[in-house]
Amino acid sequence: MNPLRWIRWKVLAGFLLVFAIVYFIGVDGMLLRKINTEGETAPTARWRIADLALGLVVGEVKLGDILLVTPHAEARSTVTSARTATPSAESGKEQVFHAKRIEVNTSVAELLRGRYVVDEITVQVPRLSIQRREDGSTNVGAIGGGPEENREVSPASDTDWVSVLEEWWGRIKQWHRRIPRGDDEEEGERAGAPPMERPGGFADYSQRVDYPFAGRPDVVLRQVRVEGLEVEFEDAGAAVSLPRFTNGVVVLEEFSSKPSVQEKPSRFSALGTIAGARLELTGTLDFSGDDTHLELDVELAELPVSVIEAFLGKSLPVELVAGSIDLTSTVVLSESSLLVAPRLEFTGVQLVTKEGEERIAGLSAAEFVRAFNDASDILDTVVIADLKISGTLDAPSFEWGDSVRQLVMAGGQAFAKKQLEVGIGKGREILKEKVGKLSDAFPLSDELKERLEGVGKVLDGSEPLKSLPFDLKNYGE
Repeated sequence: MNPLRWIRWKVLAGFLLVFAIVYFIGVDGMLLRKINTEGETAPTARWRIADLALGLVVGEVKLGDILLVTPHAEARSTVTSARTATPSAESGKEQVFHAKRIEVNTSVAELLRGRYVVDEITVQVPRLSIQRREDGSTNVGAIGGGPEENREVSPASDTDWVSVLEEWWGRIKQWHRRIPRGDDEEEGERAGAPPMERPGGFADYSQRVDYPFAGRPDVVLRQVRVEGLEVEFEDAGAAVSLPRFTNGVVVLEEFSSKPSVQEKPSRFSALGTIAGARLELTGTLDFSGDDTHLELDVELAELPVSVIEAFLGKSLPVELVAGSIDLTSTVVLSESSLLVAPRLEFTGVQLVTKEGEERIAGLSAAEFVRAFNDASDILDTVVIADLKISGTLDAPSFEWGDSVRQLVMAGGQAFAKKQLEVGIGKGREILKEKVGKLSDAFPLSDELKERLEGVGKVLDGSEPLKSLPFDLKNYGE
């Protein structure tokens, strides 16, 4: 037997033994300590993980009891309770996210090729806390921002959650501008560079080689699936507590470090309940062009108007005081345009005018509210199916269709009908009173009795009132 070959196998066996000992005994613990140490002082966020298990052979990572807080929280006092997820009261104000378990499955084959491809991330029973502070900022907005940014904010009491959506959309646009644009950087480095010459005068044409995978993303995320999501909302400027989003299932698909070279846009969906109402969102997010492009389909069933008032009340031209709303809508949003085509069904909804609002759908605010409320009293459900919102997110434009004009007309007709019924009812009471007095004061002939019977039929509503069957003035009081 060749002794060199025997020595080689012995060294390899020893190496494998050491690797197995380190892998099965110490790697998980060392890596977990390293991650948590970084999480105590990280400038963008603070985190703590209770458990970690690596499956390097199959490309699997399992995390247990993950807690994420803002970078402004006290790291040690806040996140050391990750396993129980019960931080102190002051640190709880900065808590953003907690999950019982996260599983990550990566592609080992792609990793050997120098790419990080995550096939699936599963997040189980997560809890997300979103808080609007007194200055209008949010705790979620602090994640990734490090120290407090110098920016203008409005007090929470003067704004609502529309300002939060605008801020998050602005962050998405900023991120889009910073992402790599294909292999532009690589092409820029090679542009104009002449071929290098090897000794002997031969050109090195390897400098001009185009690699077929040069523009591929280095990091690819195939799917993230979140199950049992609960979102807790808190608003320092709201007078009432906000409802939670519960039983949520969220799926994110096809995200990468270079979305400009993706064949398909990123996709997302969310399903759950809020205040007992079913909410479903599906959409796509496209970063391939120069403009961020969002397409969103929304379905919302029997949402109490109190929820809309709590989140969006300050941005609405009227106040919603009763009833529920069903919503089906398509939203197309980019940096330069906005298009929303909603179908709204109002059940038992009543409106109240706001001070300072002048006109809605071409009418004064008071006329619009009166017409809507009267139509809502008569109809089981008021439907607005052809409202269009265009323009931009910062300056939306409302286009009211025929259904709104018909609503206004129907409301006016309903109001006139109600007023007519009130007038006729008062007239009937007066006529009954006068006929009673007339019968007591004078003996009645057969002809007069017949005419009074006709009046009685009119008063009972069994016959229409065309004209009085006699002139009461001829009989006095």
